[in-house]
Amino acid sequence: MGGTPSTAGSYDVYSLGVWSPQQVYYLNAINQVEAHASYPVDYTFTVPIQAGAQVRLRSNDPNCSMIKNCDINSKEGLGGTGICNPISIPGLFSPPQPFNGEFIVLNVVSSTP
Repeated sequence: MGGTPSTAGSYDVYSLGVWSPQQVYYLNAINQVEAHASYPVDYTFTVPIQAGAQVRLRSNDPNCSMIKNCDINSKEGLGGTGICNPISIPGLFSPPQPFNGEFIVLNVVSSTP
């Protein structure tokens, strides 16, 4: 979380923008060379948000080409010759998994006044 998104590879960037106090959190900023794979990202963090502030969950796909939901042990192949090991998230029940493409789920665990 935090940091800046990688500009290499034209992969999707997921961010959470808060208007007050103004801050952008990059949810999938990883510091490694990426393959054509999906990576599970699962963590809890605290975001300060003033009452009434707008919050925006954003997905940016710079090359308009969604990556299939295949883990890093999958093999790419043309004409259906590849092997895809889809990622499922335990405890995520609706809709049924595994999903065909990339996805993001954001849960608010708690809030305090």
